[in-house]
Amino acid sequence: MRIVKISIIVPTLNESLLLPKLFCHLNKIIDSQTEIIVVDGGSTDNTLEIAERHCSKVFVAKQGRSAQMDYGAHVATGEILLFLHADSILTPDAFKRLKELLKKKSYTGGAFSLQIDSNRFLLKIVSHFANLRARFLHLVYGDQGIFVRKKHFMDLKGFSAVPIMEDVEFYGRLKKSGKIILLHEKILTSARRWEQEGIFYTTLRNGFLLFMYFIGVPAERLQKLYLHIR
Repeated sequence: MRIVKISIIVPTLNESLLLPKLFCHLNKIIDSQTEIIVVDGGSTDNTLEIAERHCSKVFVAKQGRSAQMDYGAHVATGEILLFLHADSILTPDAFKRLKELLKKKSYTGGAFSLQIDSNRFLLKIVSHFANLRARFLHLVYGDQGIFVRKKHFMDLKGFSAVPIMEDVEFYGRLKKSGKIILLHEKILTSARRWEQEGIFYTTLRNGFLLFMYFIGVPAERLQKLYLHIR
């Protein structure tokens, strides 16, 4: 049976409150053929200290999620790259399905379904519509755990050097370049943004920024809009 090595790349910036939970879950499900790579963007809390206690590959790179994830991809030794946000949890079923799927060469990459980690009914609705958007429009954010074969990632020249929407932009190129899949297995993502900023406001803001992106508003302008309306 062919063994597929996976590199899980986690970009961080002041995530000391969430990293222990992330590592606790990962260490229960990963195997010896999986490496965890943390790429920090210059944290001022004890993120690096926590990361170094739990994994052997911890780096500091230029701040910015796209730059950090690109750095992690270049130092990764796995055949498969999985980009995982620090506030997201990879479930055992999701990890098992990923390993089974990518033993076959037919898929170049994909993502998981989303489940916001909350029992609130409105956030269950948000999760449902996010998955419909991803399945039928192929619009995927990074909190859905984008995965890709490393060779294909390098052929696509990685994430674009943009301050926002780097995940949506990359997934769009990934879709055009090969066969992708949205898995039914779920990534659990923290509800902190919706709880801190309000469910309706956060959902409407994200939808507005996505619309602006697809009508051609430059990423730099989108970042200014995001900072202004957050």
